[in-house]
Amino acid sequence: MKRIAISAFCVCVLFILCSAAAAQSHAVYGKFVVIDCAVEGALIHYTTDGTDPTPACPVYTGPFIIGHDTAISARAWAQGTALAREECVVTAQDVTFEDYLRLTSDSDGAASSGGVRTLSTTIIYVKPDGNDNNNGLSWGYAKQTITAGLNAASAGDEVWVAGATYNEQITLKAGVGLYGGLAYGATSREDRDFELDETIIDAQNPGGDYGSVVTVPTGAGNDTIIDGFTITGGTGTKYYTYWYGGGIYCRRADPTIRNNKIINNSANIGAGISCYGSSPIIERNTIVNNTGVQAGGAVGVHQDGVYGRAASPTIRLNEIRDNTASNGGCAILQNTPEYGSPWPVLVNNWIDGNGRTTWMHGAIYVNYSSASIISNTVTNNNVNPGYNFGGGLSITGSSIYAVDVYNNIFASNDACGVWEPDGAVVTETLKNNDSWDNAGGNYVNVTQTERT
Repeated sequence: MKRIAISAFCVCVLFILCSAAAAQSHAVYGKFVVIDCAVEGALIHYTTDGTDPTPACPVYTGPFIIGHDTAISARAWAQGTALAREECVVTAQDVTFEDYLRLTSDSDGAASSGGVRTLSTTIIYVKPDGNDNNNGLSWGYAKQTITAGLNAASAGDEVWVAGATYNEQITLKAGVGLYGGLAYGATSREDRDFELDETIIDAQNPGGDYGSVVTVPTGAGNDTIIDGFTITGGTGTKYYTYWYGGGIYCRRADPTIRNNKIINNSANIGAGISCYGSSPIIERNTIVNNTGVQAGGAVGVHQDGVYGRAASPTIRLNEIRDNTASNGGCAILQNTPEYGSPWPVLVNNWIDGNGRTTWMHGAIYVNYSSASIISNTVTNNNVNPGYNFGGGLSITGSSIYAVDVYNNIFASNDACGVWEPDGAVVTETLKNNDSWDNAGGNYVNVTQTERT
């Protein structure tokens, strides 16, 4: 594969002909573009129409791939001063479609969270002392609010938010990735420090208005991402007579919710996250101290009966603790009576110290739904002292649903570890679980139990 570099007098300019490469080989997908600068720490700005870059132009954050003829111009700045023209070098190399898939995916085939991106990805920057009249294409010309950053983005773009507190209620945009935990001037998402550069979205305001901190638009898919925020102060979105999703409200939407701290929110159902007819990916979050007035203190999962859309979220690698609910599922409620084929997956979560205030059904409550509950640690959860209905896991429903419970720990809950109603016809399979030291017994009315 031929690699070329051209350095022009005024700025570094490289005319990249993808059409010629494609004519020579149908296997060539496009060009892999790298911009280098000899000065460490310099900020590189570039254009894609051959014009001279300015500090208002997009910032180079890492290699990208183009699939059409393009004139890339680049120039570097250090401490606000333009560097000598020869300090910047643009190189391009042929890539096949197989190369493209490899470069833009993680090793497991999932969409990459790191460096290589397509040129169609624009980054919009947000910082607390920015200006919403700016174009947002660099840190120096950043927007001030997350809402303005999202409004400026299109599907396939990313919004990078510098660490600070933002008093907003936001609505994500379909196909846009929203990322927090970034230091001002950051050039890579891989270097984020979520504690040092904590990025808080706080919905509290003097008027005390109700609302979810984050709303996901209907129809959004897994490429709609919120990653790296502290989400707090939400009270939910009203639908009919209940408030759903104090922290994050999804209705008929399947976003990716990753690396967030969701704390001190409230709602009737799904105080931390509400999945209403939705199947999001919820991973690597800390979901703490949320209050479900009815049910689902941390995560509430419901069918959308109006549209007949079941809810089948994937909930994995989360820390879910110290949440409360009144009527069931102080950590997670899956309540999908007879709509579609719901099948949530709960894998490798730590579910600890969640509590009920008035009624029954403890940490995880699965009601009329299939589910896979695998390799979770469910400890120190409680229910109302007058009930012994599943401090760790309660299962109710009918035989048309299958609940697989494998390789979990249910321990030190102040009601029984796993419960189902007496004489129930629920089809559950329990294998290789370790249930011990639960105040109301380790298994109650569970007919299919295998322990090794």
